[in-house]
Amino acid sequence: MIAYIVIYTLGSAILFSLTALTEKPPNVTDYLAWAYWSFAHSMFGIVVGFLVRVWDR
Repeated sequence: MIAYIVIYTLGSAILFSLTALTEKPPNVTDYLAWAYWSFAHSMFGIVVGFLVRVWDR
């Protein structure tokens, strides 16, 4: 489960730069936006890890 959390969090943190392609991207120095982005994807990693564990039983 930890692997899913780490992969989704690190991967999404790297892909945050893709928000520059939106109509109104956040500033590059907006660390709060990056933190929200990374936190949300870490929560997604937790849910995916939990669901994979439940499904694998």
